[in-house]
Amino acid sequence: MINNLKKVYPKLDPKMNSEWQVIIEAIFDVVGDSEYEGTITATLPGISLTYSMNVTPSASNNYVKFIVKVPEALVSLWWPNGYGSQALYDLKVTFATDSDVTERTIRVGFRTVELVQTKVSNNTEQGLTFYFKINGVPIFLKGSNWIPADSFQDKITKDQLRYLLESAANVSTNAMRVWGGGVYESDDFYELCDELGIMIWQDFMFSVALYPTYGEFLDSVSTEIKQQVWRLKPHPSIIVWAGNNENEAGLRQNWFGTNKDYMLYYIDYLVLYAKTIKLIIDAEDPTRNYLTSSPSNGQETVIEGYVAQDPGSEFYGDVHFYDYSVDQWNVKGFKIPRMASEYGVQAWCNNETLADVFTSNDYAMDSDMVNHRQHHGGGNKEMAAEVSLHINLPVSPDEKQKFIDFIYLTQINQAMCIRSQTEHYRRHQSELLPDGRGLTMGALYWQLNDIWQAPTWASIDYSGSWKMLHYYAKLFFRRNLISPYYLDDNTLDVYIVNDEIAVKEVRDPVSGQLSLRPMIQISDYTNSEIPSKDTSKYLQSAIKASSGYLRVDIYQYSSLSALFSWNVSYSLTTTSASVFRKSIDDLLSESGCPAKEKCILYLSSTDSSGVPVSSTWFALTYPKYSTLPPANVQISGVVKLDQNTFEISLSSNVVALYVWLSTDIKGRFSDNGFPIFAANTKVLFFPASDVTEAELTSQLRVRSLTDVNNNNSTNTVIG
Repeated sequence: MINNLKKVYPKLDPKMNSEWQVIIEAIFDVVGDSEYEGTITATLPGISLTYSMNVTPSASNNYVKFIVKVPEALVSLWWPNGYGSQALYDLKVTFATDSDVTERTIRVGFRTVELVQTKVSNNTEQGLTFYFKINGVPIFLKGSNWIPADSFQDKITKDQLRYLLESAANVSTNAMRVWGGGVYESDDFYELCDELGIMIWQDFMFSVALYPTYGEFLDSVSTEIKQQVWRLKPHPSIIVWAGNNENEAGLRQNWFGTNKDYMLYYIDYLVLYAKTIKLIIDAEDPTRNYLTSSPSNGQETVIEGYVAQDPGSEFYGDVHFYDYSVDQWNVKGFKIPRMASEYGVQAWCNNETLADVFTSNDYAMDSDMVNHRQHHGGGNKEMAAEVSLHINLPVSPDEKQKFIDFIYLTQINQAMCIRSQTEHYRRHQSELLPDGRGLTMGALYWQLNDIWQAPTWASIDYSGSWKMLHYYAKLFFRRNLISPYYLDDNTLDVYIVNDEIAVKEVRDPVSGQLSLRPMIQISDYTNSEIPSKDTSKYLQSAIKASSGYLRVDIYQYSSLSALFSWNVSYSLTTTSASVFRKSIDDLLSESGCPAKEKCILYLSSTDSSGVPVSSTWFALTYPKYSTLPPANVQISGVVKLDQNTFEISLSSNVVALYVWLSTDIKGRFSDNGFPIFAANTKVLFFPASDVTEAELTSQLRVRSLTDVNNNNSTNTVIG
């Protein structure tokens, strides 16, 4: 007998003659020696499309493959977060005999994916591009790395996954790398990524280790890879497979002492990742690219025999960047790669999160529990050294207060480090330097989520609370980014960077140099994959993003009135360009600011019709060297707007830096860790459950940077 239609695996091939090719593979669970005649039917109810064929499965012939052709006009495209809707369709497959009917339903999305690895210019020594196109549109990958949500997988719920992934999507994340040192995630995880438009870079679970290649092990690996690829390939969110995490770099750079017998380990590496896993991917899912490792040089790694001489090259593929010896608020220490798929800095989790595992005596800079919770060698000293480059370390005689201050300062440092590095990558997305570096098309910081209460690289801690970094991700991942930085020690440079618009590849007719340009002409859409019915929407969005006005206000820290303002118009021909550049000497002399240590910039933009688009801020010196008057930041009011939203009013007497709101009530704020430039500022709070004004008011705290070491309470409680 036939027990059921065991598995159904739909796969989308590229469009042919304006039709999507939906390849359906079905596996039957057949018991006994008989054959069973029946009809297999595939239905897309949302578009009233049905396909049927007669089949006769048996124990020896239990696999059926057929193609359903879907006219492209009948379906909407699936887009990454920010680029359009995430259209998903139920695909129902039914097998019916005279006596039995079984069915399976799987959601599918219609999209194309391409990893573009082609020369960046006519000069072949400048390397290859490395970027993804979805539905023909080059996409800058904005996001993070995902680790298991808990050490105990059975504890993880779909609601927990939804919260974490929605938190990512809410800060404009469009991509995430599932790290090869974790687990293959649940169906719930990938279904949520499909819904939210989060593209997935999927590592296979091999990480920072040497693996054997004897027959039984390779058989086990083959089964594992086939099962996971078959399970996951229907998901439109998955855009690329990667064989391992950092094993190519580990082998080449002798992490495991393999140089003494390099060829032995090289052959093992080749057998596992190129001759086993790659062949399975080529056979089971030719619609996606396979990279043998991350980081790797992509196609160049293949040319060099799957282990490149420099797996972290800035001219190919992706890089992982960790260098705790450099000042990571300063762009001079960063690489300019094709894509950064890992980079990070540690910070402590939120103070409230530690309450679940700390006793009162544990809140001390060098307590046994503090050292136990640090699993990165030398991590506590590294965090202190990084903080002290930019901010004076806490000196409170009260050990608990000193440690709570330190938590706050590590979060400032982490947020600023990742802001500086991420904006650096985004500025280079359409810029190729003379030496061939640039055209950076992805920034995936390490890491989104956490696995326990500790100092880690996460932007959301184990309790689900957003650290300052995650609030800053809203700033550095926004679709219309204003990005100020120091071009050199005495020059301010300000870029406008636009994502989430339709862009096209353009090559210089002489040099062959590639750039990415907004599609702001109707003719740009003639041969694009964007459906004609959507052309007007994408055209208007690109036009609106590409021109506008930038305003630069300069403030003294001691005043809430701007000293001076500069106003410039801009019209971009690429997705990222400098629109304002001025020496610090001119900045100070024109504005009347007495010294850069006394001043800070607030930058804002509007579109061509004057509608606000974006804003940011930039301190002219690090806080350690700035003249910061004590800020008296107070909570002046709390109003419940509806069941899920509170409005919090803040007041300040001077410009205040890194204003941090906290509460023991689960939820998140609309902004946090921000500077205050006005006497009155409003922030929203979104509780996870219903609370009253009185409850929130009694548990709400605020602090700013000058509260540290100024004899102010660590947390200013509303009075």
